[in-house]
Amino acid sequence: LVPGGDASTRDINNNGIVVGEMAVVIENPALEDDRAFMWSYDSGTGTHETVNMNDLSDLWFDLDTGDVAEEGWIAVRAYGINDSNQVVGMAINGTFTRSFLYEPDETGGSFTLLPQPAGQAEVLTFAPFINEQGVVLGRYTLNETWYAYLWVASDPGVIHLLDDVGVNGVGYPKGLSDSHFVIISNGVGGYYTTDVYAYSTDAGVLTYGLKETYPDEYQYTAKDLNQNNELVLDHRI
Repeated sequence: LVPGGDASTRDINNNGIVVGEMAVVIENPALEDDRAFMWSYDSGTGTHETVNMNDLSDLWFDLDTGDVAEEGWIAVRAYGINDSNQVVGMAINGTFTRSFLYEPDETGGSFTLLPQPAGQAEVLTFAPFINEQGVVLGRYTLNETWYAYLWVASDPGVIHLLDDVGVNGVGYPKGLSDSHFVIISNGVGGYYTTDVYAYSTDAGVLTYGLKETYPDEYQYTAKDLNQNNELVLDHRI
């Protein structure tokens, strides 16, 4: 993807577009050198294209205002993409990380920083999952502990903190469909508890409830969830 650089892929949608992060060569070694990218392949011409997502705006840009900024937010990780080519991931401004949403349009696309937890402007967040409805499942870190959140486009000004899921409210997001999400949390002896929740955003109102759990003594760890709500897990023997 990049001459002399490394790249990691994170997700692929049904349009064949791949997202991830790639290393770039920059003049200032103190700056973050990863950039979120989108990769696509044209089977008709046999050609492929790699796009640094920051080039869809500017290499340095302020996601809060959309203006070019000397010290703005940089999209460094692209974790998830849906079939509308909406992308979610992580941006950084040199100090903090924020979840971003990229939405394509005729002019190249636009970036939005997702909200922070109320009263917690310096909390670290990132977004690994987006479904076909545009619902985002993400993670935030507070006092070195991780928690899960949901963001719904019908209520864009807030993120819904899932502080009552997982073990003692602690949960790491591992999968999202149009009707379910998966959380893992620390169990006993280095194992994880895996919980599957059903959710709804009918009439713009988020509701959710526990549907199934895999306790830590089963030694299962969830890896992903598809649109049929089929769950793949690691099993430690």
